[in-house]
Amino acid sequence: KVTVYNLPSCSNAEVATIVATEQKSDLGLLRLGRPLKHYATLRSGKELQLGEAVSTYDFKRWVNGCPLYAMGQGNVTELNWMPDDSRLMEHDSPINPGSSGGPVLDVSGHIVGVSAIGIRGLNSDSRSARSNAIKSNLLDAFLKSNRVEYKTAPSTEKLSLSEIKARSDKFTVIIECIR
Repeated sequence: KVTVYNLPSCSNAEVATIVATEQKSDLGLLRLGRPLKHYATLRSGKELQLGEAVSTYDFKRWVNGCPLYAMGQGNVTELNWMPDDSRLMEHDSPINPGSSGGPVLDVSGHIVGVSAIGIRGLNSDSRSARSNAIKSNLLDAFLKSNRVEYKTAPSTEKLSLSEIKARSDKFTVIIECIR
């Protein structure tokens, strides 16, 4: 059973139907009984660069039956860190368990990845946590293969962290999966 809730209020719970999955990348396509009002935009144009700033939703704790998320910011630290697997990038924006599937956003608030796998470990040099994300080109291919229309746009404006959060709160939802 998959239930979708609006962020940040944890309201309007709705059961979703699983339409497609991609096991290796841990991506899924869900269908709701109603259209959404707001959609994410995938970044087009310039490819993701090493050192580029990214923002993520980081799960903190449960409050009154709803998850509390904070928007974190960091930088891309690796673009192809796994041998023979170019699907993943690594960044140092905070991610805790419960944040998987969330958007990884650039400075314009466009999707450049999907949070995955959680914390890989501590880097012994900097003692900072590193997190993984599925690159947006895989998300792009997954959506195209399932004939899903979506928006793309080049990143031309630099938003503050609070502006990125305000925009992405509109299209980001909480997904609860129960087996």
